[in-house]
Amino acid sequence: MEISTELKVSNYSKFKHYLKNLITEEKTNALLNCVPEDTLMNASFAMNENTGLAYDGSLIKTCLDIAQYAVKINELLPEDNQVEKSSIYKVAMLQHIAKATMYVKNDNDWEVKNRGIRYKFNNSGATLRCGERSILLAMTAGVLFTEEEFEAMRVIDKVNEGDDAVRWYGTTLSMVIRQANEIINNINKVSE
Repeated sequence: MEISTELKVSNYSKFKHYLKNLITEEKTNALLNCVPEDTLMNASFAMNENTGLAYDGSLIKTCLDIAQYAVKINELLPEDNQVEKSSIYKVAMLQHIAKATMYVKNDNDWEVKNRGIRYKFNNSGATLRCGERSILLAMTAGVLFTEEEFEAMRVIDKVNEGDDAVRWYGTTLSMVIRQANEIINNINKVSE
């Protein structure tokens, strides 16, 4: 899948607007200094074609989609169990931001053509998972997280670790974000 330059620019503008309202303009600018605009605007959400999310511009588009699903899931909860929308948007916008620096286009034509691996890891820096690296990027820009937001930022790192504590005892914010991520992955994956 490909998306137009106009849609990438529109998505980036929405993304930047949300961030300015959530973490201040100063911190948004500091964060965007860590990840160049062009890199972020064209970043892929996933590495493999079978996810349906491995294409230029999919990172921001998918973060915006995760936020929308998470807000809708939150609204299904009893009012006294709902979490602040600002925390949902903050985590949804920042949780995957590290992928902009973690993934690069795969230069192995055989892997791209035969295995659908369009992107590969940029093997630089410490071995951190996506949520951890996203937290580090955000904190470098001065963004602070509540304990619940920090847990929710890391929930994607724990999906395959068999950490049942996150699934059954995590905060409502983590649950809402995890479920929104799972829904996005499920509705976009390519059927064989």
